[in-house]
Amino acid sequence: MMLIKGKCSPADVGRGPWSIESGWTVAEIVSGLLMGLPEERWLPFIEQWIKDDGDQMKLACFGDSITAGQYLTDSDTFASKLADRFKCEVINAGVPGNTTGQGLARFERDVLEHRPDICIIAFGMNDHVNKEPGTAKTPLPEFRGNLTHIIERLRANDIVPVLCTANPIIEGDEERYYYRRHPKEWYRNPSGAQAWIDLYNEEIRALAGSLGVALADVALRWRQYTEQGGQLDDLLRTVENSGTDDGVHPTAAGQELFAACIGETLEPLIRS
Repeated sequence: MMLIKGKCSPADVGRGPWSIESGWTVAEIVSGLLMGLPEERWLPFIEQWIKDDGDQMKLACFGDSITAGQYLTDSDTFASKLADRFKCEVINAGVPGNTTGQGLARFERDVLEHRPDICIIAFGMNDHVNKEPGTAKTPLPEFRGNLTHIIERLRANDIVPVLCTANPIIEGDEERYYYRRHPKEWYRNPSGAQAWIDLYNEEIRALAGSLGVALADVALRWRQYTEQGGQLDDLLRTVENSGTDDGVHPTAAGQELFAACIGETLEPLIRS
């Protein structure tokens, strides 16, 4: 499986008789290079030739603990499931606890240096968290700016961005689940942590629309699952299925639903 970004013509690299369409082999191209052409003439062509002549598609999954698959085996992560589905190389660039700002600090090293073809951008679960009453770790304008910057840098590097909304949570109460760790009274205007997550998801959707970015709407997909009779408790770690009142991190089944949603978004990008 590969993603063709475009052909590299002789005009792009200077004079030379070879082109992808000409049917020259690597050996023949290298023989031509040994005749003394300067590196700036042939290196970009060789890199493109290798990619277009059968290199695997490379997919980066950039996000937080949900992307990393915290508490799960690697094979249960949506990144691994996408690798299996598309027979591609995957870079799992998920780091637990990361906001978009923290992601940006490692973006060059963890994403750009790997030169992926496509990058899944999956943030929001930590950005929305209130650090004091009514104040998120990443306020919405900053969240929007960070995502915009990530998208622009990906496109500047010829990498296709794909935005992903955040999954819903189990809010619970002050004794269990989300509100045991985060004071419920801090989440006002809108009321409740889920309402804050919904705000950040709306920002992701709006940005996808305004910038023309492909969107994997995981939040919508999970809502449809529950509306059709599925249980949120099956998709998130709970006391019953994991012995802990997590309510935020997906189970293997939750990661499977992530992978299905993202995979459907990727399909037309890869097949085109």
